[in-house]
Amino acid sequence: QKSQMLSAEMSLAQAKSNRGLQSTLNSQLGLSQSHSTFRGAYRNLQDNEIIGLTLSLPIFDWGVSRGKVKMAQARLDMVRTQQDQAHEDYVQNLHKKVLLFNMQPMQTLVYYNAVANGGKMMQPRFVKSSRVEGKVTEYPTVVIAEQIASKRTIAIAQDILRSVLAGSDGTAYNTARRVAPGLAFSGKTGTRDIYDTQLGAYNKNRNAVSFCGYFPSDKPKYTCIVYLFDAPYPASSANAITVFANIAKRILNPPHELDSAVLATCFPHPVRTQAANQLNAKYGLKLNSCKGSRYCASDSEDPKQVKSVEVKQSTDKIPNVVGLNASDAVTELRKSGYSIRIEGRGVVKSQSVNHTDKIITLTLSPG
Repeated sequence: QKSQMLSAEMSLAQAKSNRGLQSTLNSQLGLSQSHSTFRGAYRNLQDNEIIGLTLSLPIFDWGVSRGKVKMAQARLDMVRTQQDQAHEDYVQNLHKKVLLFNMQPMQTLVYYNAVANGGKMMQPRFVKSSRVEGKVTEYPTVVIAEQIASKRTIAIAQDILRSVLAGSDGTAYNTARRVAPGLAFSGKTGTRDIYDTQLGAYNKNRNAVSFCGYFPSDKPKYTCIVYLFDAPYPASSANAITVFANIAKRILNPPHELDSAVLATCFPHPVRTQAANQLNAKYGLKLNSCKGSRYCASDSEDPKQVKSVEVKQSTDKIPNVVGLNASDAVTELRKSGYSIRIEGRGVVKSQSVNHTDKIITLTLSPG
């Protein structure tokens, strides 16, 4: 590309120099002699010197010189455009390769789960089942690949991931001992700079840290990934490990008793009675159960007591779902035959009905 640019620039310079007055300087030097013998012909040589200067000035060239200059200039512009386009293609291709190499957190989690599962890759799912108006829909487990690698390779990968936290020379050994001394988990840390599109380079003052792994190490039950984007500088993967360990400890060792502060906020908003009873049984909350009602909530005066909550009909025969969470509110309103729009998140703070378009708008707010 550089040679093409130099050639185009040279052609333009030559085309410009060929315009106007042209001068040509010629010189000749000749030696001659004649003799009857060969040696004599090379003695006493007679020199013949000619010097000539030719000047030419075209009176009218019909625009030929100007056309040649324009053609050379056009060729130079074309070469420059081709070089700029080639550079742009190179940058875009580089970005494309980086994006293709950029494995998303969910993809990373799927591969780690396959290693924890002895090589069997499973399709991720967020819920095992869903319940809508009493109808339960279960989502079966889907196997993507029975074996992503040989048993030997999987065993080596498991040993490597285990040694990251359990081996004395592991990169996360000290952090694991500090945040979770009795927890056996395996995984790998990740720390990288964040690419800044404005700078066109990686910004060393902005970092992303992560930890992906599974627990318990010997008989894995859970796979988890923690990804902290734009972590405070200087970022450390120890932050991601701490979050991972706290999640693992909470899952493996759930609390059996809740203090009075938690009791006071068990059911600040109406929940399904069935769900409240399940929580009572699981955590031993010692709260009286609601019977004969679909919803219940904590008594504001006595948090150890729960009271029944009825979903009342408004004057336009649309259920009043203020106070319910989004899923329960949608379940109650679906019976009306209206479309439902949800704004915000949390519990329903207000509802408005458009009878013309048959649309119910729910405004949600946290807490």
